[in-house]
Amino acid sequence: FAVPVVPDESPAWTALRRGIASIVQSSKFETAMTAVILFNFFLIIFETDTEAECYPQFANNIEGCPSHDAKNYPWIAPLNLALSIVYSCELGARIYVERLEFIWRVWNILDAFIVVTGWFGEAFGSV
Repeated sequence: FAVPVVPDESPAWTALRRGIASIVQSSKFETAMTAVILFNFFLIIFETDTEAECYPQFANNIEGCPSHDAKNYPWIAPLNLALSIVYSCELGARIYVERLEFIWRVWNILDAFIVVTGWFGEAFGSV
């Protein structure tokens, strides 16, 4: 785990930045984000199992499978979008708090990569 960025008395540390830092660097926030990630993990497993129901019967006509792309579960797409928004807000908050320190933390780079590829998946997933 990375050492938290510590606010100092410089003008760069506004009250807003200090407040956001106290949230994103708290153990409660880390626990909450861990719970969100675990929930997302189980959602991915559920989606994968649902898609697997198409095989082998619809292997040559995947679009014809009733459970393809979670057609039976219309709540999955909005939930995935909501999770992408949560991850993006966390990423934005960390960038705002950590500034240049953000790029020197490997987990931040991994998070940024995952968020960006997630948005590409949202935008181009049906292409």
